[in-house]
Amino acid sequence: MTLAVRAFLGLSALSWAVFAQAQSAGMPAPRYLQIPSFKQCLASQQVKTYRVLCLPTDKPQACPQGSWDALGRLSGHDAIPACEAPAAPASIAPAFTGPDYSGTYDCKGQDSHEGPYDGTVTLALIPAQSTGTQGAYSFKLDVPGYGSYPGHAAAQGAHMGIFFALTDPSTKDFGTGIATFEKSAKGKWTFNKFYYEPEFKGGNHGTEVCVQR
Repeated sequence: MTLAVRAFLGLSALSWAVFAQAQSAGMPAPRYLQIPSFKQCLASQQVKTYRVLCLPTDKPQACPQGSWDALGRLSGHDAIPACEAPAAPASIAPAFTGPDYSGTYDCKGQDSHEGPYDGTVTLALIPAQSTGTQGAYSFKLDVPGYGSYPGHAAAQGAHMGIFFALTDPSTKDFGTGIATFEKSAKGKWTFNKFYYEPEFKGGNHGTEVCVQR
């Protein structure tokens, strides 16, 4: 059975249901039923749990011009609603093409309050949230004697913005950093980071130099 035949039969059943409903309610039959070849001119669309007749934006090829014009002139309760345009498909974001900074890094830092420290940074790309040259990452800094600083990061080219926070919120040891990446002579990623902590001990800042293992 062709698609056109299925559509025709579907409209026939839908038109008969409308006619029967009107008759049982003591109402006159819809005026579009009196228009010749109306089935070749109308379509149907889903509205919640039921289907309704609708008038396409463009005249179907099999629809006579006179019938099309007559259907368009119907007004009030007899007017046929226009068919809604199908929803546009969701746009597909471009695939991630930027450098992948995922890995484990050995870091040496200098904190304006705590002085020098050693730490380990773990970065992991989140492919589902990365597009083009823009990368989304999970971030974690582990510093012996201080604790773990999980966070997240967003990269654009060679630059990365980083948010981090100590797992103990009472210390207010959290902040934002900006890192710049480059490849070492050994082909490993390295980055230099400056960070700022607005509430830790009245305000704090520092730097880190990290080398990928």
